[in-house]
Amino acid sequence: MDQFFLLATFAVGLIVGPFIVAKVWPERSRCVGNVTSGECGVTPMFWGLALGCGTGYLAIAVLIATSGDDLASPATKAQLIALLFVFLAALMAPLVVCGFHSWTWDADRLHFIGALRRKTIRWKDIASVRRARRTAWTLIAADGTKLSISNYMRGERFIIAALCVNRPDFAPQVKGALEAERA
Repeated sequence: MDQFFLLATFAVGLIVGPFIVAKVWPERSRCVGNVTSGECGVTPMFWGLALGCGTGYLAIAVLIATSGDDLASPATKAQLIALLFVFLAALMAPLVVCGFHSWTWDADRLHFIGALRRKTIRWKDIASVRRARRTAWTLIAADGTKLSISNYMRGERFIIAALCVNRPDFAPQVKGALEAERA
């Protein structure tokens, strides 16, 4: 029965987590704008999965702490809970960091705001555009600055459309990359 409770709690946390995050913090995942200006964040999946993993960890910790004589001593239980916490922290850290990512754009530039860094690329400074395995676009400026736009953010299509409007010389390259993916 304990194993079923653990599995059910963990599954419900992973499934319901993104929905809770999308409702509680809508600004984290919103996408407003068009090809001329706007702002967007990543999907609620990042924060939601972290919330689900945290819920699962709490269920595991409670089950370990309240289990009978399955484990040798309280010290062993504490060590096991601490080990699971370190594992969970290593798993959740990238999810939480990526959950802070947001992008804003206007007719002049594209601006990335992350938890640990910020980057701005002016549309006129972009020297090349690359598509990476159907999951991201990389914009490379003449000075070597790179900015990646993944499909985990809701405004990817708006930013690529803004690139094509502000830099029509890249439109054939973008169109070719998208058609090659469909083939």
